[in-house]
Amino acid sequence: EEFQQWIGHHPVAVHFMDTITRLVYADFGIRPATPAAEAATLNPEANVSVSAGSIIYLIPTSWWEQWERFTQGTGTDPGAVDNSGLVDDAGVLTVEERHISRDCKLVSEDGWYMITRWYGGSPAIPRYVVAQIGAVPCQPFIDYSPLTFRCGLEESGSMVRDKVPLTCSKSVLVGELVTAAAKLFDRQPNSSRLWSVDSADNWSLLSDLELSLIHI
Repeated sequence: EEFQQWIGHHPVAVHFMDTITRLVYADFGIRPATPAAEAATLNPEANVSVSAGSIIYLIPTSWWEQWERFTQGTGTDPGAVDNSGLVDDAGVLTVEERHISRDCKLVSEDGWYMITRWYGGSPAIPRYVVAQIGAVPCQPFIDYSPLTFRCGLEESGSMVRDKVPLTCSKSVLVGELVTAAAKLFDRQPNSSRLWSVDSADNWSLLSDLELSLIHI
């Protein structure tokens, strides 16, 4: 009993047990033996405190409520998660932001992996938690409407690769966007430059790599 109490309060032991739990249930996808144990494992992943830099995933509230009834012994297996009703083909949310708390359940990244490994489901709807610029103290918020860019590769004045979509949070820095865009076309970030092109075909070099996209 003393050992169990020590494990429950010692930071290193708690971190170790959390890591083992994540490996078993999220990474390896081993499902708990009983619905009650499943609820005890997954419920904490839907009640996490968000912090800037973390990622949350959206699933339908209807699926979560069916899963709750199942783990409480009053319903059937909810089956695979179907997120197709929450986003369009481009991954843009079709749910109004004011209705997200009603229509969607937010789970942690580990929670999403547990659900999809135990039940299956798609498409994934990850959203970044970002710092609210100008707020003191800095308040995190969920970026439900990330930016989508259409990136093309131009060399020697000619477009040599078709434009492909690239979606990222408003909190991403220009330098991080350059790295992601370069990776799309198998180029090295340190030899790549990023321009913004408006509808009138005016080009602007994005030279400040430390600038957040929210300021562009």
